[in-house]
Amino acid sequence: MLIRLIPKVFYADIKVGLELFVGCLGFQVLYQDAAISVLGRDGAKVYLIENAELATAQILAEYPALEAEDIRQCLLVERQPIGVTPTSR
Repeated sequence: MLIRLIPKVFYADIKVGLELFVGCLGFQVLYQDAAISVLGRDGAKVYLIENAELATAQILAEYPALEAEDIRQCLLVERQPIGVTPTSR
């Protein structure tokens, strides 16, 4: 039985990812070491990995999307984080 799909998101500077997911979107750090940060919120998980080369390749391929009923309710701060764009249905 498939429980969930957990994306790996690569950053040249892991602090940028932590600011977005923890500081703006309210994820909690579930586990963290030198290689990976595992974050979670409302049953969703994401793996943040610091790797400049893969971060560049990821941007060229496709950046992971975030879907929510109302993205404004997901944000902890009023500013719009980079890479998150609300869409209308």
